[in-house]
Amino acid sequence: MSFVIICISGASFASHAQEIVPSINLECAEDLVDFDLPEDDLVTVHCTLENPNAYSESVDLIFQTGELAAAGPGSVTVAAGSEVDFEVVLRADDSTTAGNHAVNITAHVTQAAGIPVGFLTEEEAHSLDAFVPEFLDCEAYYGESSGIVDAGEDIAMTASFSCSSNLNQSFDIELHLVQSDASVEDKWPSGFNDLSDQDCSIEISGGDGLANCQFVVSTPTNLVEDWNGCLVILPEEFLAAQSCSVEGGFMITVKAKESGAINVGFGENGTLLEDLGVSEDLEPYVVGGALAVVAIGASVVVVLYRRKQASP
Repeated sequence: MSFVIICISGASFASHAQEIVPSINLECAEDLVDFDLPEDDLVTVHCTLENPNAYSESVDLIFQTGELAAAGPGSVTVAAGSEVDFEVVLRADDSTTAGNHAVNITAHVTQAAGIPVGFLTEEEAHSLDAFVPEFLDCEAYYGESSGIVDAGEDIAMTASFSCSSNLNQSFDIELHLVQSDASVEDKWPSGFNDLSDQDCSIEISGGDGLANCQFVVSTPTNLVEDWNGCLVILPEEFLAAQSCSVEGGFMITVKAKESGAINVGFGENGTLLEDLGVSEDLEPYVVGGALAVVAIGASVVVVLYRRKQASP
């Protein structure tokens, strides 16, 4: 068996056992990094190369990241007995699978004092996990027109719901009603009822989903003063909406009847309409007037809902 001894600047790699083959030490500060999708799609890994030898070394760097994209130096020269810091930037996008992604950073000495030695050297590697959270990011598009109707008229609203997610999923979109001066949605006042003839749902596949929804809401037949508020659409897991100023939504005004009209009251859904002698079971059907169709545009955009999963 033959043995190769390479001499550099008059000194032999064989002078000490550890110097027979050039080597490099690789250390990285992170063993786990977390993405913050969808707000931030980048994370940084901080690493150091240490050359323990008495000659400079050229080191090739390789990044194995699977679905993730990576940016970092392809090669680094490390002077004798010194260190070099470098960074690897990892990037995920909206379609990157949720969960842990294995990342491997490899350093390989290719030259020692300008002499090719790649056939002699072994790789140094650092492995870490990059966690991509499940996320759901949705926006609602409402029209510019104001929804102004007379008491007893129905409100027809069309809205679009657009979502991006790295998880294929489907869910219903539900309608909420909030009074303008309220800090959170309460039970709907008597006379307001969702009369929509079909459910609205969205299916997200391949990162994106879009739904166009139509809703019809009845209004109280008799009011002594105007009622102001907003209609908001939210994913089904939201049991209540926040204030109109927070949610945005579609602003509505229900105009009161002329003076002298009977007030049917503003109790909770399902209360007895004593003024009209209508039973609790029939209350949702006490509606009247012609359908008031509200024009819709696509210029009002409200960032509506955002959900993320924490790292395990």
